[in-house]
Amino acid sequence: MSYFSRSFSPYHCCLFVLFLISNSILSYTSFPISIKILIVIIGILLPGIGSLFLKKYDRPQPPLTNLEFMPKIPLGVWILLIGLAFFFRFFQLTTYSVWPNYDEGWMGYYAVQLANHWSWDFLYAKSQIPPVYIWILGLFYKFFGSSLQTLWLVPSLLSLLALPIAYRAALAFFSRSFAFLFLVLLALNYWAWYTARLSGPMPKDHLSEFLIFLCLGLFLKAIRNNNFYRNYFWMGVSVGLSYYLLAFHWFCMALFISSIVMISNPAEKQNKLRHLLTYFVPILLFLAPIFWLEWTQKIFQTYYQFIGYKQMSSTYLSIFSNLPYISSLFWGVNPHVWYGPIWGGFFNPILGALFFVGFLELIEYWRQPVYFWLMAGFATFLVPGFI
Repeated sequence: MSYFSRSFSPYHCCLFVLFLISNSILSYTSFPISIKILIVIIGILLPGIGSLFLKKYDRPQPPLTNLEFMPKIPLGVWILLIGLAFFFRFFQLTTYSVWPNYDEGWMGYYAVQLANHWSWDFLYAKSQIPPVYIWILGLFYKFFGSSLQTLWLVPSLLSLLALPIAYRAALAFFSRSFAFLFLVLLALNYWAWYTARLSGPMPKDHLSEFLIFLCLGLFLKAIRNNNFYRNYFWMGVSVGLSYYLLAFHWFCMALFISSIVMISNPAEKQNKLRHLLTYFVPILLFLAPIFWLEWTQKIFQTYYQFIGYKQMSSTYLSIFSNLPYISSLFWGVNPHVWYGPIWGGFFNPILGALFFVGFLELIEYWRQPVYFWLMAGFATFLVPGFI
C-alpha cells in the first residue's frame, strides 16, 4: 500500500481537481463553442503539457499495473458485482429507446430475413458489415421470435458475456488487483451500460476485442515458455477469424496485434521468418473469401460510393467533421449524432479526469513496455474515429 500511496501525490490530486472542474463545465453548461475551446486550452491542455516539464519524485519499480494493492476479494463482493452488472444491463430492457435507430432497424431487417430463410452472406448492407452479429440476431429471432425485446436482449447478453473474458484478458497483462479494478469499471461504467442497450456492432466488438487480447496474452506467455510454431499459427487464426466479428477497425486491431507479435518474437532470424509466415498465412486464408468477393463483385467499391455522401474534399475537413465522436468520450455530443450521450460523455467528468491524469502518466513513463503499448494501442484505435 505504501507504493500505491506514493503513486498518487498531491501533484496528481491537483491535476485531477482541475480536470474535474473543466470536464464538468464542458459537460453541463451551454457556453458558446469559443468559451469551451478556451476552457479546454486553459483547464486541460496547458496544465497537462506543463506537468510533463515539472520535476517529480522518482517512480518506484515495478509499474503500477503490476502492483497488488488490494486484499483477496471476498465472495460477497463478487456476487454483488455480478448482480449489479446483470441489473444495469437487463432492468427495463425495452424502455431505453421507444423505437430502434437506423442501424438497429436495418440489422433487424436482415436478421428477420435470416430467421425466415438462412443464407451465408459474408457482408451486409452498403456499409459491408461483417456477418457474425446479424447471424446471432437471426438465430435469436428464429427461436424466440422477432420483437423489440429480442432485438435489445442480444447486445445485453453479449455485454454480460464480455465481462469474464475481459477480466481474464486483463489478468494476462496486469496484476490481479489492477484486473479487478478494470472489471469493476467495465461492469459498472456508463458507456458499457449504454452500448449494451444498442443492438449494433458495439457490444459484439467489445467482446471480440477482449477475446483477441486474451489470445494475445496467452500467446505471449506461451512463447516465453516454448517458442513453438503452433503458438503463431493459433494466434494468426484468432486474428484472421476476428475479421468476421469486427467492423471496419479490424485493420487497426490487426496492425496493432501483428506489431506486438513481430517485435516479441525471440527466435533467431531464420526461425523468426518461419514463425511470422506461420502467423500470417492463416490470416490471409481467412481473408481469402473477402478478396474473392472484391475481385468478382467489387464489394468495397459499393462501400466507397456509400460513404461518398460526406463529400469531404480533404483529410483536414474529414478530421474536423468527426471530432464530435472524440468529444463524446468526455463531454457529450451534438444531439443530432445517433450514438453518444448529449451530456457528460461516455466518461462522466470524474472518470474523464482520471483518464487525463492516467494519460499523462503514460506519456511520462512511455519507455516502460506496458505503458508504451497502451499508448500505441490508444492512438491506433482512435484512427477510425478520424476517417
